[in-house]
Amino acid sequence: AYALGAQGAITELTSALSRETQDRSQANLERGDFTSPSQLDTTYGLAAAGPIAIPALESALADEAWPLRAAAATTLGYMGRSASPALPALAAALKDTNEWGRRHAAEAIGYIGPEEETTIQALVAALDDRRTLTRWSLSDDPLRETATAALARMAHRAPTAKRALTTLLNDESEYVRAWAATGLE
Repeated sequence: AYALGAQGAITELTSALSRETQDRSQANLERGDFTSPSQLDTTYGLAAAGPIAIPALESALADEAWPLRAAAATTLGYMGRSASPALPALAAALKDTNEWGRRHAAEAIGYIGPEEETTIQALVAALDDRRTLTRWSLSDDPLRETATAALARMAHRAPTAKRALTTLLNDESEYVRAWAATGLE
């Protein structure tokens, strides 16, 4: 995967990612050890390819298969700040119909960082998301926890994130409170 990424073989890697999500995502969930459905080898090759993979990954964020959407978000997060052009697509993915798509979008935004206020506002809005969870949820509030962790990563650079974290210090979720306190430190 890394070799293909270094060669810029985006078409081959995106095809491989689609196959790998079909073959391994469900098995990852069923392992019972908190393995993410997006813990896939191809994500690393696409991340190594860098910004040239962004258009294909943005397209994958809109695919009908939720494991591919979640893996695309994960991959963009692995790219870090170089994936900042994908922030609007990731902000939209915070409303994904699947909780893993939403969680991985929030996580990716946290790794990429605050580039625009609308992305931070999308994370803040995700704090109100209390949709029903699947049996594979890692907690009672995975999106809110992940969104808070993402805001914590950017609190030192984004006043809106800092204000949101301040309001979460008394949240009912101990994990949300802990991430908020960490971000404010």
